[in-house]
Amino acid sequence: MRWRKTTSANPKRPSCSICPSPSSTASVKWTPPWSKPMLAFISDANILIDVEVGGLIAPMFSLGYQFAVPDVLYFEELAEHHAHWRDMGLMVKSLPAEGVARVQALSQKYKRPSRNDLFALALAEQEQCPLLTGDAALRSMLKGFNHLEMPMNAGKTLFAQVMDFVPWKTFGRIVDRHRGDAGVRTLSCTELFRIMAFAQLTWRESLRDIEACLTANQSKLFHMGMRHIPARSTLADALNSRDWRIYHALAMRLIDRARRLYAQEPMGVDLDATVYALDSSTIDLCLGLFDWAPFRSTKAAVKMHTLLDLRGSIPAFIHISDGKMHDVHVLDMLPIEAGAFYIIDRGYLDFSRLYTMHQCAAFFVTRAKSNMNARRVYSAPVDRTTGLVCDQTIALNGQYASKDYPEHLRRIKFKDPQTGKVLVFLTNNMTLPALTIAALYKNRWQVELFFKWIKQHLRIKKFLGTSENAVKTQIWCAVATYVLIAIVKKELQLKASLYTFLQILSVSVFEKTSISCALQSDAYTNATPDSAKQLNLFTF
Repeated sequence: MRWRKTTSANPKRPSCSICPSPSSTASVKWTPPWSKPMLAFISDANILIDVEVGGLIAPMFSLGYQFAVPDVLYFEELAEHHAHWRDMGLMVKSLPAEGVARVQALSQKYKRPSRNDLFALALAEQEQCPLLTGDAALRSMLKGFNHLEMPMNAGKTLFAQVMDFVPWKTFGRIVDRHRGDAGVRTLSCTELFRIMAFAQLTWRESLRDIEACLTANQSKLFHMGMRHIPARSTLADALNSRDWRIYHALAMRLIDRARRLYAQEPMGVDLDATVYALDSSTIDLCLGLFDWAPFRSTKAAVKMHTLLDLRGSIPAFIHISDGKMHDVHVLDMLPIEAGAFYIIDRGYLDFSRLYTMHQCAAFFVTRAKSNMNARRVYSAPVDRTTGLVCDQTIALNGQYASKDYPEHLRRIKFKDPQTGKVLVFLTNNMTLPALTIAALYKNRWQVELFFKWIKQHLRIKKFLGTSENAVKTQIWCAVATYVLIAIVKKELQLKASLYTFLQILSVSVFEKTSISCALQSDAYTNATPDSAKQLNLFTF
């Protein structure tokens, strides 16, 4: 993406044309791809003739499409009586020689469509653009050509198109199960999620900020699926009273869908098994306002424990606790999957819990503590030119550790060639190459980058409410929004990075163009953020 940037004291937040913040000095400027109409071919002259009879030909040419017809269709059926349409914007396109050969091939494969239909189809294939047709036979053919189908989002805003990917029927059943809308008269659970997703995507940081932005775009609220602008007090009450488990359940449904979509994504290690990375992130809070989340004597905090599927960097498990909860207790909550690898930090090193994981036929990779008491049982030969120092089978010696983990472990020492630091890994997998074990642990850093990325790009550093329910609702809405964007990106096969996608959405949620059109411009490259603190991690 080609960005023209200005000097800014706060590079984290882009300027938003929807409701610019007076405190923000950053600005992002680009030429939107929808400023150039999207090409669309018409295969049937009767489509244009019927539109003119209905008095809609002028409005049609004012839509966000550049309509075109094949030259054979124009000169045979339109040139004599409708030549003025070219002055209104109709384009006439010719088919090159290879395109004519394509028409001949199509005519042999499909007998029913007319010659003009096939010319229009070949041109649409050549230009990779939608095709409008009234012919049932040609429409049935188009089911095999996804890019030729006219997107059914004309008139829909980008935000509305993103919301179409939410499984609303499933969400409705979740709301009913938790009686989320019982007694609610002004702001339903569905409307609350739309507002929270809007706040995430447009970088809103307070209730006043949300209210001001919605007020500035009051005429467009219908396209958000909202009936009216909620007052700040109404929104605050909803955050406090709508059960956070509703949004947790929605996020988990979206996570299941995203993991299926990204199941075949590469992860940097040649391994067929599922690989998870486990870590936690602490979000500091004010003890006076968040007394339900004690952490230290002078501050409060919440912890976000995340199990990240390294294929696509999709969170598979998230637990939100107060800051005092020790990391090892999360191991008791994990859904252990046989044959999967769990990459964990030393903070989770508890041999009794790791042995439980081992008995479930799962594998773990972690780092050894410096004071670990163990004896060498066997040493395998290693190639020291690769950075490997040793590959050993060990047994624990400690009085309690040897009882907690009575079987042998594998210890691998690896010297980082860049830093010279020696890392000691422990695993219960005895068959993988030692370098693969080291590479697996290196990928654990993706979960730490995930925490940095989600904090910077989704609004969970500043909370809109102080109650436990409000905080958890905001976090789960942020996670659901993040996963939803990942789903949209994969479903539409968008080439732009997730960073690029979110940046464009943040300033154009009310633009009436297709998502693919908004991101198809060659002017966009997968730009990295201006600030070194903003990480372009998710390029999947």
